[in-house]
Amino acid sequence: MSRRRLVSLSVLAVLATVMSLTSMPVAGQASSAGPKAAPGSAKPSADRPWTPPRTPWGEPDLQGVWDYRTITPMERPAKFAQKESLTEAEAVELEKLDAEENVDRPPRAGDPGTYNQFWMDRGTKVIGTRRTSLITDQPDGRIPALTAEAKKRQAAIAEAQRGVGPDEPPVGGWADDLSVTVQCILGFNSGPPMHPAAYNNNVEIVQSPGYGDEPPRARGSDGRAAAPAISHPPVGG
Repeated sequence: MSRRRLVSLSVLAVLATVMSLTSMPVAGQASSAGPKAAPGSAKPSADRPWTPPRTPWGEPDLQGVWDYRTITPMERPAKFAQKESLTEAEAVELEKLDAEENVDRPPRAGDPGTYNQFWMDRGTKVIGTRRTSLITDQPDGRIPALTAEAKKRQAAIAEAQRGVGPDEPPVGGWADDLSVTVQCILGFNSGPPMHPAAYNNNVEIVQSPGYGDEPPRARGSDGRAAAPAISHPPVGG
């Protein structure tokens, strides 16, 4: 095979690779089969506000693959107790400290180690509003204290698990008594509430008239109660 032919084939291979990469949808956006802007909607401008897209049957269109990774914590840290939002400089500093913390280090003696940073997808930025917590409802940005009934249920669960590991069924129990996380029915950050974790920080939402589906439960979008959870949803830990 001549040198000229080899060069030509190499150029074609490079062009094919570049074209395949540029044709891929940007992460976090809907693909060509995803939601489309509603007819009549337009890009926002100074004199015309943005009109959110709607489904063909008139409901807000939430369909797509959503990425919710962020270093913003679920609850407001104590050091930001009286601070609802970070300044731009504080956000930059927090992101810098997080990047310095999440680096690969040799495990301690006798520790076999775990995933390295290649496998992690926890995010590197705070949320766009620069809030100090993902919780917005409580003014202090914290999860409210448990009710007496909830504390009672937790105590009963702890008593049933006495003497067995967290990944084992209680005495006299069976696999169905394991948590949905251990059974890989729900992932460790599937919620409720959904929250960023080491990885799997994405979710796909599909809709049909009257319902939106975020595995493993279909939820009413018109005030109806959520449909029963399916026994073997297509989501795992």
